[in-house]
Amino acid sequence: MTIAVDTTLTGEGAELGGVAAAARVAEASGYAGVWMSEAGSRDPFLRLAILAANTERVQFGTAIAIAFPRAPIITAQIAWDLAEGSGGRFILGLGSQVKGHIERRFSVPWTAPGPRMRDYVACLRAIFDSWQGGGPAAFRGEHYQYTLITPSSRREPLRRPFIDWAGRPAGVPVYLAGVNPYMCRLAGEQCDGFFVHPLNSRAYLTDMVLPALRHGADRVGRPLSSIELCVQPFVVTGRDDDEVRHWTEVVKRQIAYYASTRTYAPILELHGWGDVPAKLHEMTVTNRWDDLGSVITDEMLDTYAIVGRPEEIPGKLRARFDGLVNRIALYHRDVPVDPGALIETLQGRAVGPA
Repeated sequence: MTIAVDTTLTGEGAELGGVAAAARVAEASGYAGVWMSEAGSRDPFLRLAILAANTERVQFGTAIAIAFPRAPIITAQIAWDLAEGSGGRFILGLGSQVKGHIERRFSVPWTAPGPRMRDYVACLRAIFDSWQGGGPAAFRGEHYQYTLITPSSRREPLRRPFIDWAGRPAGVPVYLAGVNPYMCRLAGEQCDGFFVHPLNSRAYLTDMVLPALRHGADRVGRPLSSIELCVQPFVVTGRDDDEVRHWTEVVKRQIAYYASTRTYAPILELHGWGDVPAKLHEMTVTNRWDDLGSVITDEMLDTYAIVGRPEEIPGKLRARFDGLVNRIALYHRDVPVDPGALIETLQGRAVGPA
């Protein structure tokens, strides 16, 4: 199975002045896609517009954009612009975020995220369908509606629309991020791809994610293979002992940070570490952020990360994810792993230097 190798815009490459150069390097290096996240404090869409103008081949998308602070029509307009301007290379990746961030950082009321996201994606689909097919604005949901369209607000159909699993021109592909079964089932029903949370293991994929995706896909009569699975794995490696220690500490801290949020408890419970999230959460409440990584054992690191020498990492990634996922982008872009070796091992083709 061929696994597409993607990269992300991070560091200087995520600054407005650095996006164009980073995008050109990514395309020349042979990456299949480039992702931009809204996990920090940068707007992903603005940077992807610069990327679109400076590339010709590479796919690109949000991994992820936070849905609920934006009305579906706002998200639809931006997505349409990026798809139109890039010849259909844009992928709209959405996530719900957690209650604390939605209420206290984005200033948006919190409601049950699963049903709300179901409504959100359905509304987006209705907007895309009306623009691509010329139909009416006729969506009424519990949380969102789209019932007004004027000649000036109707967009022209995309010249290269995304074609969905049923062979229909669907405008822009929509991917969803999630952790628990509801979001997985929703992606199986409504979405074109699914972002597996970086805190994952092979057992989490086989025992939780894929069965829930299949359940959703079966409900609407679509094949599971029509849903693209994307993963951003943690990697621990190094060219010497100091680098290995550095990346071990970095990844343990990141695993602990995610595990301290109780939303992710099922991923820990699956492996018998159900008591860890509560312990980590208590440490965050008492402001012991710098100590979180000490809770993560080497066994946990081996379960949730790919650990090995730099030359071993491509093969270990294939061993863990082959037959399960369609796309891989390393969580930490600057980990010392040769991109060419990754692309050759996972995509099955050699590339020259950038």
